[in-house]
Amino acid sequence: MKFIAALALAAAVSTPALAEGFYAGADLGRSKLEVDVGNGYTASTNASSYSIFAGYQFNKNFGAEIGYRDLGKKTFATDTLKANATQISLIASVPLSNEFDLFGRIGIASLEAKDNSGSETKSKAVYGVGARYAVTKEFGIRGEYDQYDKWDGATFSVWSIGGDYRF
Repeated sequence: MKFIAALALAAAVSTPALAEGFYAGADLGRSKLEVDVGNGYTASTNASSYSIFAGYQFNKNFGAEIGYRDLGKKTFATDTLKANATQISLIASVPLSNEFDLFGRIGIASLEAKDNSGSETKSKAVYGVGARYAVTKEFGIRGEYDQYDKWDGATFSVWSIGGDYRF
């Protein structure tokens, strides 16, 4: 019985230490789809976007993040395209003060696009830049621009603003 009590006490004390470095958040934004239509012309359309994400900050300069982003619904003439991405990224941060830092991301995304004729999934690189302001030690506000590698003449990009909570 004493062993179980000691084990429970050790687990309760060590849980906050294990959580240190983890964070989770969400954002809202505007996605843009640009399509090369030939002869040097592009067509583009915008849609609302959102994401949820979680990550781990290894130290003040490096972390990793996994997330899901809904890239919205876009309508071209008689066809409607819905797209989303599940992604994992490495994050590099440069603290400019105790509250403010700049960051960049590079990673891989599984992009899924569905239209009137079916759906297709491809893995593409994702990269971006952003800034985070720590309102408190735990809660921060961040703004970000992300772009996905070109997929058959189409490029997705997103401007977003959101928040995260650090455990």
